[in-house]
Amino acid sequence: MDEEFDMDLEYLRMMFPGLSNDSVLDVYMANNGDLEATITMLNQLEMYTVESSDTLPDTLDIGDISESISSANCGTLKLKNVASETGASSSGSTESAVTS
Repeated sequence: MDEEFDMDLEYLRMMFPGLSNDSVLDVYMANNGDLEATITMLNQLEMYTVESSDTLPDTLDIGDISESISSANCGTLKLKNVASETGASSSGSTESAVTS
């Protein structure tokens, strides 16, 4: 590899330690190896990320999910489904044995 390329990437990694090496490399390559343009873009990306995280809610309130189903009911429903599937597969295997 080119020595200038390696030096630029090492410099970028030191300036932007919170970004993955792949991200730094991708931005550098997208800017055709232009160090100044890469620094400008990464600075903008860092500022945008910080601004976006300030507007995120602390929790997600998902009102569509019903909490009326208890874990006991869920277990019973799963058992019923398994019992139904087992009965269907065993009757299916009996039919296939009779037809063969």
